[in-house]
Amino acid sequence: MNYLQKELEEILQMNSSFLEFINSPDTHAYWLWDLDTFSDKYYSDSFFHYLGYKDAANLPTDFWKTIIHKDDLEYCYFRLTNYLSNPKGDFDQIIRYAQKNGNNCWIKCIGKIVYNEKGNPSRMIGIVQNKTRLQDLEDYKTLLEETNKAAKIGSWELNLIEETVYWNTVTKEIHETPSSFSPTFEKAFSFFSKEEDKKKLTIAFNKAREEGSSIDEDVILKTEQGKEKWVRVIGTPFFEAGRCYKIHGLLQDIDQTTRSHIKLQHQEELFRTTFENASIGMALVGLNGEWLKVNSSLCGMLGYTEEELYATNFQKLTHHEDVKKDLKLAYELLDGINDSYETEKRYYHKNGNSVWASISVSLIRNTEGTPLHFISQITDITQKKLAAEKVESLLNVTTDQNKRLLNFAHIVSHNLRSHSGNLAMLMDLMKVEHPEFQENEFIPLLHQAVDNLSETIQHLNEVVLVHTQNRKDIQYLNLRSYIEKAISSINGNILDTKTTIINSTDTHIEISYIPAYLDSVLLNLLSNAIKYKKPNVPPIIEISSKDSENFHILSIKDNGLGIDLKAHSHKIFGMYKTFHSHEDARGVGLFLTKNQVEAMDGKITVESEVGEGSTFKVFFKK
Repeated sequence: MNYLQKELEEILQMNSSFLEFINSPDTHAYWLWDLDTFSDKYYSDSFFHYLGYKDAANLPTDFWKTIIHKDDLEYCYFRLTNYLSNPKGDFDQIIRYAQKNGNNCWIKCIGKIVYNEKGNPSRMIGIVQNKTRLQDLEDYKTLLEETNKAAKIGSWELNLIEETVYWNTVTKEIHETPSSFSPTFEKAFSFFSKEEDKKKLTIAFNKAREEGSSIDEDVILKTEQGKEKWVRVIGTPFFEAGRCYKIHGLLQDIDQTTRSHIKLQHQEELFRTTFENASIGMALVGLNGEWLKVNSSLCGMLGYTEEELYATNFQKLTHHEDVKKDLKLAYELLDGINDSYETEKRYYHKNGNSVWASISVSLIRNTEGTPLHFISQITDITQKKLAAEKVESLLNVTTDQNKRLLNFAHIVSHNLRSHSGNLAMLMDLMKVEHPEFQENEFIPLLHQAVDNLSETIQHLNEVVLVHTQNRKDIQYLNLRSYIEKAISSINGNILDTKTTIINSTDTHIEISYIPAYLDSVLLNLLSNAIKYKKPNVPPIIEISSKDSENFHILSIKDNGLGIDLKAHSHKIFGMYKTFHSHEDARGVGLFLTKNQVEAMDGKITVESEVGEGSTFKVFFKK
């Protein structure tokens, strides 16, 4: 028998009230606590038997501390210390003990102070409630504990008599304080840094204490680590003899849900503002086509009021020729084939006119994937359509006129060529039949005029041929081979002028081109580079190539006279435009070259400086 068991028997013999206390109907076991040591505690055998420890007589007096839950041991000492500072009424608490099988059980203990001869608290005698109630309480407490932990719900207690504050482990975790943290009312209140929250909580606690009102407030708490989080403070006041002696409550971490809710509210407000103030038409459309919500832009576009639109559906306002296509696209959304679609369609305006619109439609589903409604963005493109129709009409007219002009050019070219040929033949006959006429000073001038006319008609004929060449003549040509062929064609001129040609073009470039065009382009550019050389300076021509994303680019650079681009850039590729006084200059070559290059979907550019030379770049489309 340990000393506490012996003392308990003596106490019960001397004080019948204690004996009556431990023999109450709800008592399952009893105990005696040494308040001088705070460590030694005696429990009756029935207590340990309930927990599964059969050899109770041989257990040490501090064994109870090894089987009490660590969080509850701290709480037990905390409660006892505060109670002993002002012992009023019975001491009671509910704490967890570990059974021998490893499970935890909740036990309610009620204690009374035993004073020594000096009137100081020396021992505490207590009881454990009966097993049936304990088991019910255990199940409930276990469920509550697990639920609160999962929901991030901590508990707290404000003892207004003892002026103490208690936080459980979850409450401390929410505040991000260490487990050893000891809260006071001032410390607890300091975690709420926003003045509006402090004011809100002050009013709520005062009403709870004075009027018995429950506390339920959502506020922002600033943790010890400096993190702001939303929490829900819930409290229930307890009264005795008309006086509030404690407030017990819960603290729930609602930061994630609250911030998500605030974000959702912001997004909804942003959508509502965008929807209502959008410059284009916007609408929420039901699965059957009814207008659920429309903005003012759509009303203005179609000429209807909101109420008039809500009384109809989009099918009735869609042009009859476009309804089938629109419904097909909508069904593809409902069937999950597409997430959205864009199309152009016509609506009926209230005044009966057709309104062309570009629409973008998406299907909104709930979290389970069930379709809710469509959202449509509708842009009025009526003016754009009318302008496109006008452009198309003008294009058709222009195309027709170009065909007429081309036919006219064919006729003129053919007829003029015939007449000029007749004139040349007559001049030759007259020279043979009447040689004496050659002595007339006007005859040579007439010969020259006929020759010039024939040359001009030939030039015009070449221009006409550029625009009438059949594209079926296009072949894949090796650019390097055609350059070498062109160089060979003017080899006599090259030798005569001591021209140096440096050809570094890629040997593998293949272009899709009409052979006659490529011959003409290369011969024109190479012969011009020699023709417009600087006096007494042998020409040097550098030919190179490079690739861009869409083109093979051929560069032909010379050291010739160069061109004043400031003065002539706007007319450099014009018909009969010359820039030097060379006797062979006609102003036709570059004009033909540009037309031939552009006819093959390419382009030609020039860089030049007077006295330094010129670089022509031909872009062959890939």
